[in-house]
Amino acid sequence: MMGDYGDSCMKIITVNFPEELLEDIDMKIMNKESPSRSEYVRWCVRRQLMLDVKYQEERKNLREKIYEKKGLVRVPIDEDIVDGALVRKYQTYKLVRRLE
Repeated sequence: MMGDYGDSCMKIITVNFPEELLEDIDMKIMNKESPSRSEYVRWCVRRQLMLDVKYQEERKNLREKIYEKKGLVRVPIDEDIVDGALVRKYQTYKLVRRLE
Protein backbone atom coordinates (compact mmCIF):
# COMPACT_ATOMS: atom_id res chain seq x y z
CA MET A 1 0.00 0.00 0.00
CA MET A 2 1.80 3.07 -1.19
CA GLY A 3 -1.03 5.39 -0.46
CA ASP A 4 -4.71 5.87 -1.08
CA TYR A 5 -4.21 7.38 -4.52
CA GLY A 6 -5.69 4.69 -6.76
CA ASP A 7 -9.06 6.40 -7.31
CA SER A 8 -7.56 9.85 -7.81
CA CYS A 9 -7.84 11.65 -11.12
CA MET A 10 -4.37 12.27 -12.55
CA LYS A 11 -3.30 15.86 -13.19
CA ILE A 12 -0.41 16.94 -15.39
CA ILE A 13 2.42 18.94 -13.83
CA THR A 14 5.70 20.16 -15.28
CA VAL A 15 8.92 19.41 -13.43
CA ASN A 16 12.45 20.30 -14.51
CA PHE A 17 15.27 17.86 -13.72
CA PRO A 18 19.03 18.10 -14.19
CA GLU A 19 20.21 15.94 -17.11
CA GLU A 20 22.17 13.63 -14.79
CA LEU A 21 19.06 12.89 -12.74
CA LEU A 22 17.07 12.09 -15.88
CA GLU A 23 19.83 9.72 -16.96
CA ASP A 24 19.54 7.94 -13.61
CA ILE A 25 15.77 7.66 -14.03
CA ASP A 26 16.20 6.36 -17.57
CA MET A 27 18.58 3.69 -16.25
CA LYS A 28 15.82 2.52 -13.88
CA ILE A 29 13.50 2.20 -16.87
CA MET A 30 16.07 0.37 -19.00
CA ASN A 31 16.67 -2.04 -16.09
CA LYS A 32 12.90 -2.69 -15.98
CA GLU A 33 12.64 -1.22 -12.47
CA SER A 34 9.88 1.11 -13.66
CA PRO A 35 7.70 1.24 -16.78
CA SER A 36 8.13 5.00 -17.34
CA ARG A 37 9.60 8.24 -16.05
CA SER A 38 6.17 9.35 -14.82
CA GLU A 39 5.56 6.16 -12.87
CA TYR A 40 9.03 6.29 -11.32
CA VAL A 41 8.57 9.91 -10.22
CA ARG A 42 5.12 9.09 -8.79
CA TRP A 43 6.63 6.14 -6.90
CA CYS A 44 9.42 8.36 -5.49
CA VAL A 45 6.97 11.04 -4.38
CA ARG A 46 4.64 8.48 -2.75
CA ARG A 47 7.60 6.85 -1.01
CA GLN A 48 8.86 10.18 0.34
CA LEU A 49 5.40 11.12 1.55
CA MET A 50 5.12 7.76 3.30
CA LEU A 51 8.39 8.50 5.08
CA ASP A 52 7.23 11.94 6.11
CA VAL A 53 5.83 11.20 9.58
CA LYS A 54 4.20 14.60 9.98
CA TYR A 55 2.42 14.23 6.65
CA GLN A 56 1.21 10.74 7.58
CA GLU A 57 -0.15 11.91 10.93
CA GLU A 58 -2.00 14.84 9.33
CA ARG A 59 -3.39 12.60 6.58
CA LYS A 60 -4.49 10.00 9.14
CA ASN A 61 -6.32 12.62 11.24
CA LEU A 62 -8.03 14.10 8.19
CA ARG A 63 -8.97 10.64 6.87
CA GLU A 64 -10.46 9.69 10.26
CA LYS A 65 -12.58 12.87 10.31
CA ILE A 66 -13.83 12.22 6.78
CA TYR A 67 -14.58 8.57 7.52
CA GLU A 68 -16.41 9.44 10.74
CA LYS A 69 -18.49 12.03 8.90
CA LYS A 70 -19.43 9.39 6.27
CA GLY A 71 -20.17 6.75 8.91
CA LEU A 72 -17.20 4.59 7.95
CA VAL A 73 -14.59 2.82 10.03
CA ARG A 74 -11.19 1.42 8.95
CA VAL A 75 -9.94 -1.78 10.53
CA PRO A 76 -6.29 -2.84 10.22
CA ILE A 77 -6.05 -6.28 8.58
CA ASP A 78 -2.31 -6.65 7.90
CA GLU A 79 1.02 -4.92 8.38
CA ASP A 80 4.44 -5.23 6.81
CA ILE A 81 7.82 -3.48 6.74
CA VAL A 82 8.51 -1.78 3.38
CA ASP A 83 11.79 0.09 2.90
CA GLY A 84 12.22 0.21 6.67
CA ALA A 85 8.77 1.72 7.30
CA LEU A 86 5.75 0.03 8.84
CA VAL A 87 2.91 -0.20 6.32
CA ARG A 88 -0.56 -1.23 7.44
CA LYS A 89 -3.36 -2.50 5.22
CA TYR A 90 -6.93 -1.64 6.15
CA GLN A 91 -10.44 -2.76 5.31
CA THR A 92 -13.16 -0.09 5.31
CA TYR A 93 -16.64 -0.83 6.66
CA LYS A 94 -19.86 1.18 6.76
CA LEU A 95 -21.18 1.58 10.30
CA VAL A 96 -24.75 0.39 10.57
CA ARG A 97 -25.13 1.05 14.28
CA ARG A 98 -22.60 2.14 16.87
CA LEU A 99 -22.63 0.10 20.06
CA GLU A 100 -22.09 2.14 23.18
